[in-house]
Amino acid sequence: MRNVKISTRLYCLVGFTLAVLAATMVFFLNYSYSELEAERKAGLAQMDATALGIFDKYYKMEQAGTMTREQAQAAAKDVIGAMRYGADGYFWINDMRPTMVMHPIKPQLNGTDISQMKDPTGKFLFVEFVNKVKKDGKGFVDYLWPKPGADQPVLKYSYVAGFEPWGWIVGTGVYADDLAALYRQNAMWAAVLCLLGAAATIAIAYAIVRSVTAPIARLKAAMNAIAAEEASVEIAGSDRRDEIGQMAKVLLVLRDSVDERSALRGREDDRQRQIEEERRGNEASLRSASERQTLAMQALGVGLEKLAGGDLTVAIGDIGEDYAKLRGDFNAAVDALNGVIHAIAESSHVVNESASDISEATGNLSKRT
Repeated sequence: MRNVKISTRLYCLVGFTLAVLAATMVFFLNYSYSELEAERKAGLAQMDATALGIFDKYYKMEQAGTMTREQAQAAAKDVIGAMRYGADGYFWINDMRPTMVMHPIKPQLNGTDISQMKDPTGKFLFVEFVNKVKKDGKGFVDYLWPKPGADQPVLKYSYVAGFEPWGWIVGTGVYADDLAALYRQNAMWAAVLCLLGAAATIAIAYAIVRSVTAPIARLKAAMNAIAAEEASVEIAGSDRRDEIGQMAKVLLVLRDSVDERSALRGREDDRQRQIEEERRGNEASLRSASERQTLAMQALGVGLEKLAGGDLTVAIGDIGEDYAKLRGDFNAAVDALNGVIHAIAESSHVVNESASDISEATGNLSKRT
């Protein structure tokens, strides 16, 4: 069942419910038919007992000597032949051969051999009556027999009982076609009710299934979106008070968590990007500073080399702001050195002139002496 969709499970439950409903209706139809049949058969047995009472009454009169057997039997036949009940209920009498003793509806059968009389199914009904009495003394026999004034045989339940002193069987029956018609009518109404109930059940079940599966489908789509870290997905059904609403609330928490995690990841990415940019900037600054330092050292080296060669006109050009002081100090030092050298040169010239004057004075003095 774990691999079966919820909608399929619910529809299976509805189908099972409808099947149980239909089976219940069929059971009660058959039960009610059986009850009506049993009630009708019980009435037959009671009626037949009344006929046996008439036999017994006239048999006792025969035994008392107030009537001969022929008189007693004739009187009993007249009374029983005149008895009616219901719309078309009557009694007949046959003996154990069987020969028809008295039939109030078909008197042409009286005195005839009825052993070969059978219904459309091939049942020798009067032989069955005799066999039932021989076996059980009394009982029911079902067969097909035409209703009075009709030729078409219909189902009939007959109850027969033997009266041993005379060797007679008295029977009465009731037609069951009305029960069959009632059964068909009840079955038709039951079918209509079942169809209406099934339609209503299916409609309600469909609404219930949709109310369950549609929100679940939306929640499933939302879960897939959240799994893909789409934090902007809409979560429907969080205002419901059932289990689906609880699931929706859980998804809201999960979505907010994903949103927060995405935001945190975004901030972390920004921070890492900023750090990377700062690192690259620092590396560029270091490279630039190194290049400027190299240029400054090269310029300083060239200046010192020229200075060492006696070039007092050397000067360091622009080597950047970072080394402006070094440039200024070097150039100032060269200028100062030039000043010293010029001063020394001038002093030497004065000394030379003084020496010349002294020499000249000495020569003059010697000449005077």
